[in-house]
Amino acid sequence: MNPRSAALRLACLLPIAVAQPSSGTDDVYDSALSKAIERAQAQLQDKVELWTDHSTWDKAREVTSKHYRVRTTKSYALGKRIATELDTMSEQFRLLLAPDFEWKTPMVVHLYPDIASYNKLGQDQGEYHSSAYGSFYLKTDAQKPVVMVYSDNLTLLRMYATHGAVHQFVDRVDGGRELPTWVSEGLASYFSLYWSWQYGRDELTRFQKEGTWVPLRTLLRDKIDNYTDRAHERFIELGMLFSYLLHYRADTKSKPDDKGIPQGPCATYLRKLIAGKPVDDDAVHKLITSRTTELEAAFKNNKF
Repeated sequence: MNPRSAALRLACLLPIAVAQPSSGTDDVYDSALSKAIERAQAQLQDKVELWTDHSTWDKAREVTSKHYRVRTTKSYALGKRIATELDTMSEQFRLLLAPDFEWKTPMVVHLYPDIASYNKLGQDQGEYHSSAYGSFYLKTDAQKPVVMVYSDNLTLLRMYATHGAVHQFVDRVDGGRELPTWVSEGLASYFSLYWSWQYGRDELTRFQKEGTWVPLRTLLRDKIDNYTDRAHERFIELGMLFSYLLHYRADTKSKPDDKGIPQGPCATYLRKLIAGKPVDDDAVHKLITSRTTELEAAFKNNKF
């Protein structure tokens, strides 16, 4: 088994459970009604398109939303769901990382129907870095798509889409500058865990108990090639580290302002990185690079 295949198998361990944010009664009603209408439209579209063969990639359908265009051989309903959910997630990307970002052209997502076709494309293109979550960002292609593989586990599929879409969004915002691996993969994992944050918390606890924890100093130093070793642990730890810094640690956490934009030391630090601004004198940067042992101890002991 090659390292990339091993990483992909790790992703299959992700659970079905989804943590959902609390909401007011009116919001829940509006959301439920909106989703019901979308489902009805999608079902109608599927029936209308029964005469069209979309079973092969050259005949794949393209489904659009406000900011995304999804190409898939699967159903219109699934394509629409992925596209509209990425609209919602991308607003979270924007608020945290680039509040002034303006959408000009759609983001492209290619949903491959099986692991064989997905792996072939990835191997042909030499893309490995996000494959442990069933997706990668193909920045060498003219369309710069997120490439992902189908899973009948909807939570896992959402994680795949989100993980790749973060890389895609950041590349469009920063113009292709290379971020440190722990930042780019950490952000991708942080947003992916929106779909099952409790799972991330539970896995973090398990790593400590079983002794499979990857030391923070190693995570902050390693390049992406090293992620074939304990890829699952690395992604979970980095995603939860960003959760800790943004939401739990007193001297780094952020709160949304009246526009929903997170304001706080860690959010400011991330925006500096994305914008290519100097960070050597930033307090969060010093915590991460110079006080790593202290940070790791506090991270491990945090009560999520």
